[in-house]
Amino acid sequence: MDAKKGEMGIAIDPNYLGRGIGTRAICLYLHRVFRNFIIDEIHLKTAEFNTRAITCYENIGFEHIEKKREPFEEQSFRKDILREYPHFDHDKKNLYVNYCYMKISKSAFIDRYIKKNRMMVGININHSV
Repeated sequence: MDAKKGEMGIAIDPNYLGRGIGTRAICLYLHRVFRNFIIDEIHLKTAEFNTRAITCYENIGFEHIEKKREPFEEQSFRKDILREYPHFDHDKKNLYVNYCYMKISKSAFIDRYIKKNRMMVGININHSV
């Protein structure tokens, strides 16, 4: 039987970074999805330069699948982005970035995060996850 997969994404206002809001939001989301839907894995992608997000995902239990060079999702401010962030690869048409593709399984989420941190995140694991 094939695993049922979902995909997620998250954006946090930069004024609220470093407060654990993203970690808590992701954990609550994963708990709800794995508890209420027939989903075995959740996938995501993030820019390789977003080390804060990658560390957060790894701490929750996401594992790396692959890296791919792709057009950056935001092309509308191309000149401003290149001036501020020279690490972007580009051609005449697009900005490019390496994306990290990651996944977490239901069992990895339970084992790696919920059981270790249930008091911190306020998740009750007595219900079927």
